[in-house]
Amino acid sequence: MVALTLMTVIAGNLCDKTISVSSRTMPSIGRKQFTSEDEFVRSIYDNIVLDEEPEDNIDVSQGLRATSIIVNVKTMCDAQYRKAHSSDWEIRAKRTVKEATTYLYDFIGIKFVVKEGVAFTSASTTNPEKLLDDFISHYKVGNGIDMIVGLSGRKPKDTAGIAYKGKIEGGPRVLIFPSTYKSEVETVQHEIGHTYNLDHCNKACVMKASGFGYLNKVCGVHGDWWCFRREWY
Repeated sequence: MVALTLMTVIAGNLCDKTISVSSRTMPSIGRKQFTSEDEFVRSIYDNIVLDEEPEDNIDVSQGLRATSIIVNVKTMCDAQYRKAHSSDWEIRAKRTVKEATTYLYDFIGIKFVVKEGVAFTSASTTNPEKLLDDFISHYKVGNGIDMIVGLSGRKPKDTAGIAYKGKIEGGPRVLIFPSTYKSEVETVQHEIGHTYNLDHCNKACVMKASGFGYLNKVCGVHGDWWCFRREWY
């Protein structure tokens, strides 16, 4: 198991679910919720057009990076997201997911290679479960893609993001709904955690079910499980 000495960790409890999903077993859903938009983390990135960041030029010869797992991520943006961010939606989607996953590369050894956003059409509903089910019914991993992150401009009540927990047919796919740039980054990290079968946590951990301000904070137990499953995708 990968050592966790470099991680930001706090005390936590074991939160594990069944990881094998058959066609006769419906996987459970994990979602990031909020009670008020006042909880969103505000930043300058909410109101500016984002530019493409330079590609990483990182020494991968030392520590975890020498044995990093590569996960190729496709970002997809629906018409509502593209309208809300008409000047930079492809770059914004890529930067959101890239920022959410950098920590996992630094401290768990999973290198998420993120592609710029491409368009998709979301279902005409604000029900988060229906939006997710429609999304995963149309889009699956493959052809060099290991994970899909969808960014939607639709606004389900009190839901910032949603994903099925653990390994599912068609590969890991998550769906993120509007908040703020920093809160969307945190929600991406949270929902990707669910795809590694991490359950919700009652500590100050990114897997906390509701609220924001926990980006890059992983409790000890969830950190152990994430490391243990780092080769899933």
